[in-house]
Amino acid sequence: HKKFDDATAILAGDALLTQAFEILAEKETHPSGDVRCAIALELARASGKIGMVGGQMIDIYAEQKNFDLAGIEELQRLKTGALIRFSAVGGGLIGEASSDEVAALEAYAEDLGLAFQIVDDILDATADAETLGKPAGQDAEMDKATFIKLLGMDGAKSKAADLVERCKAHLDRFGAAADPLKGAADFVFERKS
Repeated sequence: HKKFDDATAILAGDALLTQAFEILAEKETHPSGDVRCAIALELARASGKIGMVGGQMIDIYAEQKNFDLAGIEELQRLKTGALIRFSAVGGGLIGEASSDEVAALEAYAEDLGLAFQIVDDILDATADAETLGKPAGQDAEMDKATFIKLLGMDGAKSKAADLVERCKAHLDRFGAAADPLKGAADFVFERKS
């Protein structure tokens, strides 16, 4: 909507979302129709009313509400966390991981999504617009419920660090094969934008 207009942005989003389901339905994605259906179901949940869309709707009204820690965690699990969760669980499903392995990937992704959002809150409060690539300080300006508002800066940093360590612990069962995912968790914590 910044480069074009709102209508074009909405149509582009609609096209990209339906293209995702098209790709998941193609035989080239996985030979098993059951696996393709399971992945499509996960994406529908992650992107729909019980995922990102629902979370975004709550976030629109978050400026007018006082969330407690559990409330803001749930909001963030629905937003960014739902799509990160889909990425990890979808990968496990395509790779035909066991249900215990998929559960470990899901736990990893849930903690990673929350850590990502906490770091996002920290960056919004501490980084400049040039570094972020977007206006800084908007959360405070709009009086949004953030982890910093609830935990303070030190508490938010500590919670993010704890979540990243939990992320990596969820992956211990996979050995060295999970090193790229552990690296992603470190990146989320250390990122500057």
